[in-house]
Amino acid sequence: MKRLVKFLTAITLLLNVPLTAQITIGQYTLARIAAPTLRASIGAGGFTGAFLGSVGGVAFKEAAQPVPGFSAQSIVLEYAPQYPDGRRVSAIVDGQPVQVNLYDWQLRPIVRFAQSNEHAVFTLFGRLTDQRQQAEVLDNGGRVVNYHPAFENTLLGLRMLQVDNLVASSKGNDLAVDLPREHNCYLLGPGEPSPDIANNRAALARYRNAVKASLAEDAADFRSYVIGDSGREVRFDVERGSLEISGQPGYYFWRYNGDDPAVQQRVLSSVRTRIRLAKNTARQSQGAGFNENSWLAAQVVEALRHIDGEPASPWMALTLQSWDTKRLNDALENARLEQAMTQPAYRKIQPRSELSQFVNARIELVRSINPIVWDAATTVMRYSAFFRYCKENNPSAWQDFVARVGAIQIRPSVMTPTVLQLASATGSDRSPFRQ
Repeated sequence: MKRLVKFLTAITLLLNVPLTAQITIGQYTLARIAAPTLRASIGAGGFTGAFLGSVGGVAFKEAAQPVPGFSAQSIVLEYAPQYPDGRRVSAIVDGQPVQVNLYDWQLRPIVRFAQSNEHAVFTLFGRLTDQRQQAEVLDNGGRVVNYHPAFENTLLGLRMLQVDNLVASSKGNDLAVDLPREHNCYLLGPGEPSPDIANNRAALARYRNAVKASLAEDAADFRSYVIGDSGREVRFDVERGSLEISGQPGYYFWRYNGDDPAVQQRVLSSVRTRIRLAKNTARQSQGAGFNENSWLAAQVVEALRHIDGEPASPWMALTLQSWDTKRLNDALENARLEQAMTQPAYRKIQPRSELSQFVNARIELVRSINPIVWDAATTVMRYSAFFRYCKENNPSAWQDFVARVGAIQIRPSVMTPTVLQLASATGSDRSPFRQ
C-alpha cells in the first residue's frame, strides 16, 4: 500500500539528513547512518507472516548435501594464507586435498554467516537507530536497509543489496543493472569482471516482457519477495580435485490478501460511505460554522496519527491547509484505506505461486540482468550451505577453521550503506520503490 506521503511527490523537498556518501549506483546516492544489524531466522515451518512482512529480502538457511553416489567420511577445511588469493582454501576429504575456489573477500563474510544461527542476509525493510531520521528518509522517498552482521561493510553486502533489487523498480533501473562506484570507479572484487550495462538493460527488458506476455496482470502482481534457498537443492561433489557445488537461488513472491484489487475496492467503497456520513454529521452539528476543508484536514491528520503512531508534523498540517477539497478528500480516503488494511483480516499471506514458478523456471534470464550480482548471491547460497554441512558433521574442525578465517583482512574495504536516496531527490522522482 502506498503511503499518503506519496501525495507530496509534486512538492520539492530537501532531505535533511547528512548524506555524506562516497558510493553511488547510477543515480542513487548511498549513505551510512547508524542502524542496527539484521538478525532474523526462518523457522522449521518455513516463512511466517512476521518474517515476510518485516524482513523478506535475501535469506539462506539450508545445509548442502553430497550428490547421490558421493560420500565423505571426513571433511576438514584449511586456510593457507601463503598461497595466492583464490587458492588459499582447501578441503581435506577423507585425507585427500580438494581445492575450494573462494577469494578472501567472499570467504570471510560467508564463513561468519554460516557460523551464525540467523538466516536473513539483507532487507529493504530496514531501520535506523534514530527513528526520526528514519521517518525523514522514508517520507522523502528514500529507503533504509539493514544487513546481517557478517555482510556489513563488505563488498558482498553491496552485492546483496543489489540482488534484492534485480526485478524491482528503481529510477532508470540503475539498482538492477549497474554496480556501485567509489570516486567514479567500479568497486570490484578479485575475480569479478567489469559490468556490461547495455546487456544488463536488454536482459531486464526481456525479463519484463516475458512476465507481461506470459502471465495475467493479477498473476504477476506481488507485494514483495524473498530471494533464497527455500525449495532449492544445494549439492556438492569433488571433480578433478576441486569442490563443485550446484544450486541456484530462487524467488518466493507474496502479497497480502488485502492487496487484491477486488478486496481494496470493496473496502474503499465502505471507507467512502463512512467519510460521507461523518462529514454530514459534522455539517449538521456545526451549522454555518462548518468548514469542509478544515474538517477534512483534521481527519487526515488524525488518520496519519493512527497509522504512524505519532502526531503529524507541523509541516504536514501546514501543507494540508493549502490543498483543495478534492485533494483533501482523496488524501483522507487513501489514509483511511491504508488504516483499514493494517487490520489482521487483510494481512494474511498469499503466496504468488504462479509467478514464483514462472520466474524460478527462468533463473538464467534473471541472472542475465546483472550476472556479477547474481553470481555473488549464488556463491553466498552455495558456500554457506556447504559450510553448514561441515559445521554439522565436524564441529571441532569447523571451529578451528572459523578462527583462522577470522584473522583475514579483506580487500577491497567498503562501506555498506543504510540509506538509498536519489541524488536529485525532488518531485516525482522521490518514490521509485514499491511499498
